[in-house]
Amino acid sequence: MLALALAAGCRGGTHILGYECVDTGTELDLQAAIDTRDTVLLCKGAVITLSGPVSLKQGLTLETVDEPTSAADMATILLGPNFPVGVNVAVSSGGKDIQIRAVRFDGNRRTLGARDAQIPVELGRGTGYVVDGCRFTDSPGWTHLHLLEPCDGSTVTNNVVESADRPHDDDGHETDGLSISCSNTLIAGNSINDISAVGIVYFGGPGSTIRDNVITETTTSAFSGINIGDAIVPDNTGVTISGNQIVALEPRYFHTGLAAGLRVLGKTTTVSVVGVHDNMIKGMARYGLAVDGCLDCTIDGNDVSGWRPLPPLASCPASAAYIAAKTAGEATGTLQPGFVDASIDNCEGDAEALGDVFRVYAGDVVYPDYLAFEVQLYSERLVQKMDAAGLLRTEWDGLETRAKAMCPATAAAADVQSVWRRIAAAQYEMMLAPAAADAQVRADLTAAPAGTPCSPPI
Repeated sequence: MLALALAAGCRGGTHILGYECVDTGTELDLQAAIDTRDTVLLCKGAVITLSGPVSLKQGLTLETVDEPTSAADMATILLGPNFPVGVNVAVSSGGKDIQIRAVRFDGNRRTLGARDAQIPVELGRGTGYVVDGCRFTDSPGWTHLHLLEPCDGSTVTNNVVESADRPHDDDGHETDGLSISCSNTLIAGNSINDISAVGIVYFGGPGSTIRDNVITETTTSAFSGINIGDAIVPDNTGVTISGNQIVALEPRYFHTGLAAGLRVLGKTTTVSVVGVHDNMIKGMARYGLAVDGCLDCTIDGNDVSGWRPLPPLASCPASAAYIAAKTAGEATGTLQPGFVDASIDNCEGDAEALGDVFRVYAGDVVYPDYLAFEVQLYSERLVQKMDAAGLLRTEWDGLETRAKAMCPATAAAADVQSVWRRIAAAQYEMMLAPAAADAQVRADLTAAPAGTPCSPPI
């Protein structure tokens, strides 16, 4: 882009192609610029704090000056602390042919909390959308970017979904990276980090390409790296998913690395004539590459050699690197060799791989991150053909015995579970030896207010 700087810094007079850039301000400043210009330039490092929604008009280009690649240099559009709960989309489109380049969108969940219906950006219904070189983080709701059907001929390229300041909740308030329902669209070169639901979920439309994206879990675990098969638009003919990297770094994991067809979620609609080529899936996953609900599809060249198993689900096939429902008639076409022939219909599972077992000992609470290592250990024991479930129960039975030793015989189960959680936190979060952990918990219970379960300890 041709740029002419008339003064040092954006504030006080930088002009690009005759336009002033929009500096730090509010949605009113941004909307005023959108309403009067076809190209809106945002100053580097500017923060636009939204207390209400913004609408992008047809034909608009919105970008940071000089299209920086560094998040620190990009302008940030931030959902402010007063952004209303009832507004579902912060930045939406009012037509087609809208381009957004090198802008950072911060959903600010850390302040707003989980708002399942509220997302930072939604484009559509229309054609010709471009989202390139942007950054997204901390959406309060179900996704970071949504392209809404009917939609056609768009590109979503070279964007980053950043790791949030802390992992999103894994107690139901999960978040996708990119959620696309747009035919003949290119989704390529994006990096998606530490989402809790699905990295890229493709809701449908023929002719689209999802390629060369990198989806990585390092601080939290997720349902899936890439999904195709939600089928809001049933026609997925000619969609290709190729050259993507889907990686969970232990102890993090995916329930399903890449899903071609979503019988795993109990979906009854199938997709067809889809190609899944040369993708790499690595790390822990219950099902690495899953083909169930994909008819006349071509699955070839995918590498799941770095896969590790997860604990099994009741009434579902065992964890597998590559699974296809061929006999059930829900995986047809050309399938690369090596699949386990089984259906995973309705095998959704928990975000917390050991959550059900944990709650037997700890009560109805969210699985804590300091026990994430237990999932990795369970996986390693499965690989070694050990009794992973029995060994885990033995360990957690031992914590329960120690908890009961601090509680009277008449203590309620919930009271023992409360002490179990204290011991587990002392031993595994504070990294104390068992005897020191018990001593710490006894001291804490002795000093605890009246009415605290098992206080004072026996």
